[in-house]
Amino acid sequence: MSITGFLNSVGTIPEENDYMEDVFEVDFDNLNKKTLIHNDFIEYKEGYKYQLHRTVAFKLNFNPCIDEDIITRYIMLTVDGWLIIKWGYAWDGASGPTYDSNNTMRASLVHDALYQLMRMGLLNQSFRKVADRELYEIMRDDGATWLRASYYEKGVRVLGASAASPKNIKKIYTAPKQKRLK
Repeated sequence: MSITGFLNSVGTIPEENDYMEDVFEVDFDNLNKKTLIHNDFIEYKEGYKYQLHRTVAFKLNFNPCIDEDIITRYIMLTVDGWLIIKWGYAWDGASGPTYDSNNTMRASLVHDALYQLMRMGLLNQSFRKVADRELYEIMRDDGATWLRASYYEKGVRVLGASAASPKNIKKIYTAPKQKRLK
């Protein structure tokens, strides 16, 4: 899939009225009970604070050394180092004993997307160090002091391994509680 195809699959900038058109493609006139997804419960994931409102693209400061583009529902990482994150992507901001601010938001978005690709097994764990360095570089570009950016980079180097591990895929919860469908 090309970058244009990826962006067109959801769109780059949602308008307020576009959400229903983009998300729901259901023929309600011909709907029957067999085609319905169970509506007596919901499935959700915890741990997100922010949701991207516009699709963004970052030229990474490293070569991802991948043979083909990595494409998920919300993230595309190209062989030439472009990271494209589609609107609707949710992330948790900076983690640990930190706080979110204007000079951490872009960095935490990119870092979380790269770690998600590692958790999904789509990007090798050996890229943790360069993903952590990317966090530092973007924070510095966005005005964070050397000390603060270094503190964040050191924090994820020392404490971030589990966040990138495939064992740490976010759990899916149901409400009300019931046995999850397969």
